[in-house]
Amino acid sequence: MSSSSRRASIRSWLRRRPSRPATSARSCALSPDARKTFYGWADVWLDGGFKSWDIRDDYLPHINCPVLAIQGYDDVYGTMAQLDELAGRVKGRAS
Repeated sequence: MSSSSRRASIRSWLRRRPSRPATSARSCALSPDARKTFYGWADVWLDGGFKSWDIRDDYLPHINCPVLAIQGYDDVYGTMAQLDELAGRVKGRAS
């Protein structure tokens, strides 16, 4: 799937979701504008200049502390194999 297709898919999904007011002062303080927050994150990941970024060699081998990594079996953005690779690349214990 191309980045423009992913972006269109994400925007379509967001348009179908009803807008909801923040339910707590904490969530309001952290994210007064959920769409702006989401696109601030998503646009970075979908940017062509970010395509070659890879944490596996540059960052993971330098992690010495214990790592708790959580991934859902049905997550469409990640796989369990990614967790296995992460565990094999960090120096700290991974679970």
